[in-house]
Amino acid sequence: MSNDEYGYSVAVRQALAACGLIVVLWMVGAAAGAGTRPQRVTVIADSVFGEVVGNRDSRAILSAGFEMKIDVGICRRLTGTSCSYQGVEPPTLIDVVHSLGSGIAPTVMVEVGYNDLAETFPQAVEDAIDGLLAAGVTRILWVTMAEGRSQYVAMNGMLGAVAGRHPEVRLVDWANASRSHESWFLGDGVHLTYDGALEMARLLHSSLVDALVSPLVVPKPRLPIAHPGQRYRARLTARGGVAPYRWRVTSGKLAAGFHLLPGGEITGIPRRSMKMPLSLRVTDAAGQTTTVKTTITTAPN
Repeated sequence: MSNDEYGYSVAVRQALAACGLIVVLWMVGAAAGAGTRPQRVTVIADSVFGEVVGNRDSRAILSAGFEMKIDVGICRRLTGTSCSYQGVEPPTLIDVVHSLGSGIAPTVMVEVGYNDLAETFPQAVEDAIDGLLAAGVTRILWVTMAEGRSQYVAMNGMLGAVAGRHPEVRLVDWANASRSHESWFLGDGVHLTYDGALEMARLLHSSLVDALVSPLVVPKPRLPIAHPGQRYRARLTARGGVAPYRWRVTSGKLAAGFHLLPGGEITGIPRRSMKMPLSLRVTDAAGQTTTVKTTITTAPN
């Protein structure tokens, strides 16, 4: 979609056109720790994604728990030649795939299609999938288009058929999620407001977690017995999800002399004999949470 057809919000222009840049490329990542490391994801997008990368709130939601490289181009098409914005034609999806080479992640999220012609879209999608698979991509998450124009309805239907033929392709149904939410869009019914960017980021992040991240599991804690006046140390454990894990007490109360560190270590010097029933919650870097109950017993020596 050209600038003649649609206007761009301030955030889109700032994110994509500052200093004359048409493509924005950067890395964001989750801190690694014990447990499952963040998985790499490449996002190839057009100007609709500009508001998502244009504010830190939606960026933080999208990237939580993942090592992510994002490439956004105004007027981007899948193959052939992109349309022109301010006299510049950005690289197509296939161009980006070729330029990344071995640096492309095994998982690629595609948010491109609004600028493609309806009559050439089916072949362009097939060519894009062939190009991604040839580059070593093993999983493609393809974002459907908000149906602000009638042609996008048919194009989304075609994407559904394509996903049925290619097991490597999974649709992220932005069209359905955004339907009847006018406040998420600018006047063109396609580009996003701040609220729309947050909602798209949440949907895409949830889709990535479902596709790539194992469930967060906490084994029943078997904590050692504490003794008054003696230093106590125990460590809570979790598996799955994405490290690092963050722990907190959700019900019950640690007695004086005890401390739960965010990383899951319980330390301190208890002062008297007692039992402490606790409910603990752990959250991983991707935002998954789970709760476990346990009891710390302090008994005489």
